[in-house]
Amino acid sequence: MVLSAIAGYLFFMSDPRVTYGIPAPLLASLSFAVGLGLVALSVSILLPDYRFAFEIIGIVLLIYALISVKFPILTSAQSGFPLLNIFIFLIVLKVSFHLIYGNWSDNLLVLDTQVDRSVTVTDVDQLDLWETFFPDPNNVGYYHDETTEKISLVSGQANTFHVLNRFKNGHFQEMMMQFDHVKPTWSYRYRYEVIGAPELKRDRLRSCTVSLEPRDNRTAVHIRWERPNYAVRKAFMHWVDDWAGRRLDKMVHRADVLHRPNTNIQV
Repeated sequence: MVLSAIAGYLFFMSDPRVTYGIPAPLLASLSFAVGLGLVALSVSILLPDYRFAFEIIGIVLLIYALISVKFPILTSAQSGFPLLNIFIFLIVLKVSFHLIYGNWSDNLLVLDTQVDRSVTVTDVDQLDLWETFFPDPNNVGYYHDETTEKISLVSGQANTFHVLNRFKNGHFQEMMMQFDHVKPTWSYRYRYEVIGAPELKRDRLRSCTVSLEPRDNRTAVHIRWERPNYAVRKAFMHWVDDWAGRRLDKMVHRADVLHRPNTNIQV
């Protein structure tokens, strides 16, 4: 919405018209933001897998608006090239999509350590949160990740779990979780490795830290992911999509649903 609002303002920044006391640039900015925002909200609810499409559209609109301001002759209808607008827009769309979603840069632009963190406050009881967040091989149905099919302790390795996830598309994933800090009902930290996934440095595995904090008869949940050697492209998309915030909200919502009175659990 912010990107589309800026784009709308740039498109009409030289328009002197005033409608109901509102300057044309401001009206265009509001219209772009509200229009694209409503469409994006509808699609996000009906087709959540396509929410990224509107992020790239917002970016493309902003880039196209900047081009129209810097080089008005190229995007003007009086330039003698009425189809040039369409070609420029499509080129910008293709280049932007490739730069943001293409994996060409994953081996070139890499962060030494990427951090995702989020905090939320909930009315869910601290003990209920712990029971949902911490893996229990005997209560897989109460785990916060709905895709988890099996949790088992690894023999000979203390505080190490083997986790099997099966997704809706039929694919599955195996992961090793090694806990190096556990303070029951309060906090834990584990390092994890997806079996079969390439790891650039095996001595620096990804980690996740969760802590629960009582706060005014409620519970504050802190979560932090650290990923070494992480692609800048992926880190950027995590930031744009508020990946950590959405993930934490799902975890807390899962705990709330599972421990809500008269809730039937399908295990």
